[in-house]
Amino acid sequence: MRASLACLLALAACSSDSGNSTTEPPPTGSDTGSNNPPTTDPTMRQDYDDVASIVSSNLNVAELAAMQASINISYGRLPTGMVEDVAGGLASGTGSVSGTLAGLAYSFAFECHDVAHNAVPCNGAEDHVRLVVKYTGAASAATMSMDGVNEKGVFYVRYVNVPKPMYGGTGSTSFTSTLSSGVYTISYTEASAHLQFDPTTPALPAAGTDDFTLTIHRTRDGAPDRDFNVSAHLEVSGPDAATLTLDGSEVYNVTLSTGVAVHQ
Repeated sequence: MRASLACLLALAACSSDSGNSTTEPPPTGSDTGSNNPPTTDPTMRQDYDDVASIVSSNLNVAELAAMQASINISYGRLPTGMVEDVAGGLASGTGSVSGTLAGLAYSFAFECHDVAHNAVPCNGAEDHVRLVVKYTGAASAATMSMDGVNEKGVFYVRYVNVPKPMYGGTGSTSFTSTLSSGVYTISYTEASAHLQFDPTTPALPAAGTDDFTLTIHRTRDGAPDRDFNVSAHLEVSGPDAATLTLDGSEVYNVTLSTGVAVHQ
């Protein structure tokens, strides 16, 4: 993985005889970080569960691939499925690589720096790496599809030479996700990511957090369209586990290697 990846409100979406789109009222308690009890409204319950599945699947399918590739670039390793756009970039410390990961088209422009921000070879001896990460395309998870994926962000890998590489930065992602329970048009902005990886085999994050907000339009058969926001906090809690909290009240256990989210 990798979006974006906004605040779901404690009020139910207004019903409409015409089925036209409704817009949520202004933010309430959970938007300010308070810990409210989980919702009992069935429509909102479905929306929260679907958003948790979308976030976890996008992390598993798209974002983790970007993170793993960034760590590998930092240590001078060309990610599988990618090529240097101009040969010698990794050796010089400035360049770009592109290719296909997890069915999506990725590009990484990178600069490897010493502590004084001078360009140095990408070989694990540098202090940090700056990356402009982009990916586009379509992907699918076990229970959903993600179409029109478009991600762009500026990220860093720090503590490379310690070696305790930490992936972080900010970016924005948009896509449309189709589930059996509805279609969600998603855009999310990553506010702060701090995820630590193993320097040798960067498969899953070993520790850290990720905070982001989502802006969502949802359509569902038999229900009015709904526009709403969700704030999200992801915290890695084990070797293959994380806790995803939506709006400070809805908590899910996430298996990172599968992208499955289960409400607590």
